[in-house]
Amino acid sequence: MRASTGSERLCSTVGWRGDTTRGGSGVDGGGVLWRSGVRIDASEVAEFASANDFQLLALEGLGTQYMWVTMRKQPKGWFNALAANPPRSTARIRNIVNAHSGEPVVPVRGRFACMGIWIEEMPEDCDLNQIDIAVEGEQAAPIYIGPSAFAGLWQLNAIMPAKGRTGLLPVEIFWFGEPLCEPAWMRVAPAGPAVPRLTSLNDGVNLLSGARITSRSVKLFLEELTEPDELEVRLDGAKIEDLDVFCKDPVNERFEITFTLPDSVGAGAHRVELRLGARLFPPATIEVV
Repeated sequence: MRASTGSERLCSTVGWRGDTTRGGSGVDGGGVLWRSGVRIDASEVAEFASANDFQLLALEGLGTQYMWVTMRKQPKGWFNALAANPPRSTARIRNIVNAHSGEPVVPVRGRFACMGIWIEEMPEDCDLNQIDIAVEGEQAAPIYIGPSAFAGLWQLNAIMPAKGRTGLLPVEIFWFGEPLCEPAWMRVAPAGPAVPRLTSLNDGVNLLSGARITSRSVKLFLEELTEPDELEVRLDGAKIEDLDVFCKDPVNERFEITFTLPDSVGAGAHRVELRLGARLFPPATIEVV
């Protein structure tokens, strides 16, 4: 197995294709100043860490605006020296649990599909850039290496592969392309049923305005939306044709749905109805001012 840079693995496992668009600003048709901010792809973080001798220890919230990175600066030449001559490892997997609950079972997909691997005698130079985890041959995405919780015991968290099955599955860990330790077994359970739900409805520009719409733009926040293309939005019974769908978090299937009020919609209270296939959401009310 070849050593990896972390770039492809960190992004592709969760189905995230990074956006390297840089920030900008401008003025819309109503004279409102907007700023787009900066989006940094996870692969760019991984490459920066390896090129500048940073030990990459945490890379969480992949594919979201809340991505969190933890790195430890190492002496110049640290990464190349390790790659040229990786230390021998005597590590051993003690246990594999659900990273969220500590239970000895991990769901195959969904928001809780993250394994916590407890490893004895893990080399202190290990980082996410050169750790590879295979679950029955499928690549998992390592996202966190914690400090030694007890003497000689470390925690390594990884998101489950996008493709996988349930049952008792072998887990292998590689460091610089070589086995870090002997394989271990993990129990994988079916994921719970997705429950699509509307978590918030706000003005599309002024989020502090709540359901009081001042900009004629409406933003819906939904979770566990497995089939966003099937979502239908109606306003006072009339279907909204032009929906702007943005995946905010691919792991937790969080979406932002934005639409502009038709010109025919006047001030006052209006009813927003959502349908996803045969599922009807409880209606919501907005106030247009």
